[in-house]
Amino acid sequence: MSRMYNVFFFRERTSMRAGERFNALSHLFATFGVACYGVFLLLQQARQADHGAVAGLACFVAAAMVTYAASTAFHSARGRVRPLLERIDNAAIFILIAGSYTPFALAAPRGELHVCLLALVWCLAMFAGYRALKRKQPPELGWYIGLGWIAVAAAFPVAMRASDGSLAWLLAGALAYSAGTVFYLNRMGWRHAHGVWHLCVFAGTTAHMTAVSQLTSS
Repeated sequence: MSRMYNVFFFRERTSMRAGERFNALSHLFATFGVACYGVFLLLQQARQADHGAVAGLACFVAAAMVTYAASTAFHSARGRVRPLLERIDNAAIFILIAGSYTPFALAAPRGELHVCLLALVWCLAMFAGYRALKRKQPPELGWYIGLGWIAVAAAFPVAMRASDGSLAWLLAGALAYSAGTVFYLNRMGWRHAHGVWHLCVFAGTTAHMTAVSQLTSS
């Protein structure tokens, strides 16, 4: 019985290590992927867009890189530093959400509405991020979903006015994030579910970066 337990425990522990390696490597790849795609889009935007559009995209790319780097650090870490890195990882997601809305707000027609919406989204993100840093337990999923869809709703009219392509990519990204939450909720029961969640997040980010690139290309 003891031998059977040791064999099972070893396999389970090995599977967990393999899962964490995948989690770390997937977002390490995402960090470099976002950097490369972001630089490509920034160079493209610099030739055909105003400074506000370039600044908004740069903010989005920076927020995404910080988020994926934080996730990579957490899933690579061992020992006493791991809980701290987990809280940073949880908080960084809110920065990604606010960062992804920023280029839409800056590309909107000049007016007070989108300035107020941008301030609201960032204030909510900073509050939720601070809350995530102070709590030992991860934030409730509803915080991420709620703020995410607030940002999508605020970006919707901007994307719709810009082009059908921008709107389609905006919605595709939102659906990718939302579909990933199914795997996030079952990350403790489904093998590699957390890794699939990571892939969904990367797909959502890539889709939203593409949506931003089409705001001024129509």
